[in-house]
Amino acid sequence: MPKKRDTRQGGLFIEYKKDSKKGSRTFGKSIPKSESWIGQYYVNGQRFRKSTGTSIKAEAEAQLRKWMGASERGEKAKPQTQGLTYAELRADLLKHYAEKQHKSLKTKKDGTPYLFPLTALDNFFNGRRVNDIDRDTASSFVADRRAANKSNSTINNSLRLLIRMFSLARDNSKLTIVPKFELLKEKSRQGFLPPKMFQKLFDKMPSDFQPMLLLLYSAGVRVGEAEKIEWPAVNLDVATITLLSGETKNDESRVLPLSDSLVTLLARVKQREGRVFPSKRALQAAFATACKAAGIEGLLVHDLRRSAVRNLMDAGVQQAVAMKISGHRDASVLQRYNIVDANQTADAMQRVQRLAPVKVRRALPVRSNRRSGAR
Repeated sequence: MPKKRDTRQGGLFIEYKKDSKKGSRTFGKSIPKSESWIGQYYVNGQRFRKSTGTSIKAEAEAQLRKWMGASERGEKAKPQTQGLTYAELRADLLKHYAEKQHKSLKTKKDGTPYLFPLTALDNFFNGRRVNDIDRDTASSFVADRRAANKSNSTINNSLRLLIRMFSLARDNSKLTIVPKFELLKEKSRQGFLPPKMFQKLFDKMPSDFQPMLLLLYSAGVRVGEAEKIEWPAVNLDVATITLLSGETKNDESRVLPLSDSLVTLLARVKQREGRVFPSKRALQAAFATACKAAGIEGLLVHDLRRSAVRNLMDAGVQQAVAMKISGHRDASVLQRYNIVDANQTADAMQRVQRLAPVKVRRALPVRSNRRSGAR
């Protein structure tokens, strides 16, 4: 039987809060919590109060009529959100990541699960109600992180988790409407290492780290994948390393071809047990020292992966094959790594000229500044 709408007072209103931001013109005064209208109505004596998600009153009224009409048809109202907190959304996110076995989910020594980008969110949003988290609050979070000299990429890592929290809450029927949080514009890193510069770096690298450095530069392997490779996966006779599913970032197995130089280096290793290459932390320390000795500034270990992709494409390797070697599943990401510089574009024009040469047999006529027929 359809429920009867309660005749108690309902409608639209704006929620206010006390401005606690020092230095603000409205400090200590009541200001709107959000630009969105709040809709309120009653069903069988129970009050429902939810954000309409819009600052336009006509749209808010339409949303409120929709909710009230649904209640009269006997449709179950969505759960209340007034008591929902950031901590609950955070817990649901960690539970979801654990169920999906996301590799980004780490565990502390005490067994507590955590995601690194969550730290910044925790410091800013802990203790807040979900209804108090909107686009304005997210903008304040961004300003706070920028004040701490964090890059847009780092801030976006946290914002993506915040977006995921709210989408999960909506999927679990804990929220009906979620704020639209926008990511910041990121600059794609342009770092890469030309072959001649790599040779300088390679020569300054300690011999124990040279095989790993060469693997990263030639095959574009992720450092996290390389440090887990064990000797049973290496076949020097056919010059390959086999990465099994579960050992790669995207959980897809793949076979890495090895260069002749890398095979030579690995063949010199006498004790072939356990891990083949040093740890990521050890490599980064040796890498920084070698870069300084080679006179290379601003280079990151991950730039070796970008350089490998560019080298593969320059060598004429088909995109599908290059993706299989480097482990990219998204072609757009591969193309972002395939950095093109001025030398490459000039070389392309030289190739075009050789393919379709044009001979200029006479000089172009020089136009006179004087009009034709003028005396």
